[in-house]
Amino acid sequence: MATNNMKVTKLNEEYKPTSDRLGNIESLLGCRLPDSYRAFLIENDWCMVEPCGFAIGYLPETNNMKTNDQVEAFYGLHEPDDEPSNLIWNYRCFSTSERIPKQLIAIGSTCGNQLCIGISGEYRGKIYWWSQHFELEQESFENCTLLADSFDSFLSQLRE
Repeated sequence: MATNNMKVTKLNEEYKPTSDRLGNIESLLGCRLPDSYRAFLIENDWCMVEPCGFAIGYLPETNNMKTNDQVEAFYGLHEPDDEPSNLIWNYRCFSTSERIPKQLIAIGSTCGNQLCIGISGEYRGKIYWWSQHFELEQESFENCTLLADSFDSFLSQLRE
């Protein structure tokens, strides 16, 4: 897993994720998560990273101004599942409510917007930025921007 000299701050030092817990979550999701992201979850759970900044690019919604954002935190496997910092809570909030495309799940927060990872088809393993500001009435990729082709690639792009 590429970390680009990344500092990880675990936000729940007492909780130690297990492969069994991850397997149970994957059963609920109906898929196996991409390997590099799985390893990150098991090692770090709910966490913040430094550096945390990333470029989104030039978006028509922002009059083609260059857009940047920051990872506030990556969601974890910790229990209970009804915590906003939990991967399952965010899956229920964003995926089952069809706010984000069913091919993605939210894995981290960026001040209301979401970092997502593809879990199926041509989207699998890719990292997307989902904008709440341009949310549509139905799930769509129109408010999703591809950031990286893999989780490791995304981590290596993080900067101050």
